[in-house]
Amino acid sequence: MPRHKQFGKRKCQRNQFTDINQKEKSADKELLNASASKRKLNSSDLFSANHVDENDKRLCSEANTNIIVDLNVIKTILNTVSKCKHCNSTDCFDVLEEMNGRRGLATSLLFVCKSCGYSSSSMTSYISQNGYHINTRLVYGMRCIGKDKCAARTLCAVMNLPPPPSKFERLNSSLCRALSSACSKSMLKAVEGAVSRNDNSRDITVALDGTWQKRGHVSINGVITATSLDTGKVTDFECLCKCCFTCKNKSNDCKDCQKNYKGYSGGMESEGAIRMFQRSVSTRNVRYAKYLGDGDSKGF
Repeated sequence: MPRHKQFGKRKCQRNQFTDINQKEKSADKELLNASASKRKLNSSDLFSANHVDENDKRLCSEANTNIIVDLNVIKTILNTVSKCKHCNSTDCFDVLEEMNGRRGLATSLLFVCKSCGYSSSSMTSYISQNGYHINTRLVYGMRCIGKDKCAARTLCAVMNLPPPPSKFERLNSSLCRALSSACSKSMLKAVEGAVSRNDNSRDITVALDGTWQKRGHVSINGVITATSLDTGKVTDFECLCKCCFTCKNKSNDCKDCQKNYKGYSGGMESEGAIRMFQRSVSTRNVRYAKYLGDGDSKGF
């Protein structure tokens, strides 16, 4: 006789997310029926009701950080967390851009109280003797990726930003002077580090290598670098150019001619090595006693 097996009824277990979903629905319904001010205060997209921990690593408190913010977002934040100091009204501010106050990416914002008419304006970037900081960073960023004013104008148009500064070349000159000064200090520090690693001997070993703007032997620009073998840091470099566009476009002589090399592009590496070796004692107070080159090096 076969065994008799009795199946019991399976108890229905509630979904573990049922209570959570019901709470979320009730909260959404309550928020939907609330006033506009309460909805803004409870908006999780812009604000959090939790206590802010200043030591939270996810929060950035650096004063010199640049971010792109929509004007409508600024208006929403301002109306949510502040009130007018003259009439004590809330949700009354309007944020406008003064079109005649544009200075490149730096622009003037006008904050107006719609209740009492009080207004205040402020620029969106700090200014120094060379201009507004955000404009200097834009020019520096364009140069770092090999682009110029035309590319900056296209970027600003696509991003719906104010146009770049008109005096692009003036900022190029100030940036070049600052970078040249920082570069010289960095290389002198690298030389002293190599001397310290070499038992304070002024005879150090360097590795030379060259790079060109274009592949092959048709490039008009080339850079040759000398790197310390002890520290791996650059101690000197030489930029070589076969053409000066200023002289090419003008009939008169150029006061600051960029052309400093004649010959084929492949010979730039050996020419740059000779120049750096010749000035090592006068400019770096060291002597390049030993030389290391890669397999295709022409510096030797």
